[in-house]
Amino acid sequence: MWTLVKALTSPQKESFLLVTFLYGDPASPSFARYTDRSEDWAGEFISTPTLQIELPKNNGAFDDAVCNIKLASDDFNDRLTDGLPTSQCSVTVQEVTLPIVIGESATILTLFTGKVSSTIRNEGGRANARLIKAKSWKQFFKVRMGMPADHQCPFMFGRIGCESGTVAGGGPNPLGASPSRTISLIEGHKVTLSAVLTPSFPTEFNKGYIEKDGIKIDIREFDGAVAADVLYLTRQPPTYWLGEVVVVNPGCNKSIENCRLWNNEQNFGGVGYGIPAYNPNFEDTPS
Repeated sequence: MWTLVKALTSPQKESFLLVTFLYGDPASPSFARYTDRSEDWAGEFISTPTLQIELPKNNGAFDDAVCNIKLASDDFNDRLTDGLPTSQCSVTVQEVTLPIVIGESATILTLFTGKVSSTIRNEGGRANARLIKAKSWKQFFKVRMGMPADHQCPFMFGRIGCESGTVAGGGPNPLGASPSRTISLIEGHKVTLSAVLTPSFPTEFNKGYIEKDGIKIDIREFDGAVAADVLYLTRQPPTYWLGEVVVVNPGCNKSIENCRLWNNEQNFGGVGYGIPAYNPNFEDTPS
């Protein structure tokens, strides 16, 4: 807990807001911190008197209610709102109330936690204004209300259910088959690598992703038989990635055919692809 280091001239308690953004590589994240106080706080939160925060109503519902954070232009939020892919950015909003008596602890209340969902670069037509919209973490929880009746596999590639291992050993292991390559050319969503990829089968990196600084961009299309050094992405990468090294992760289109390419059919999790010969829910013993 923070403690007061100077006496207040007014008997009224002072309160102010703190906003923390966490972003970048999860292994070594970066922070941007702001406060609407008239002076910096705790040596980390930058005084931003123009900071405005609109909190969503706390009514127990998880609709599309968002937390609106309005900031003036700076290096952090200019990058966040430039329209290019970014890493996941979490947001925490806290309220600090200082005590009247010297030495007593400040009261800290967390008002909101979530992650950035969208941004507006020139909010209200003002060139210097940035609007950052964030949703509560609970709004991103995906709870299945039923079971899909198609043959698409629900498992995340290389994770629990999909198992792990090698192509030869019977299960995909993207962490062990994720080469690093330098980007030599960016043409919109098309990326050319400085060296070819050597996949075990032509479409191994199709539906995978490239990663750098915590930013992940999905690979929409890859065909090693046509061009083993070209990736077509779902989004244009940041311009500073040109000449930089990225990690290329293999992927899966969740079909039974792709699962067979990985020699992983025994772990296929699709529903409705076939009907088992024996179902204990309806029979006592096999006929």
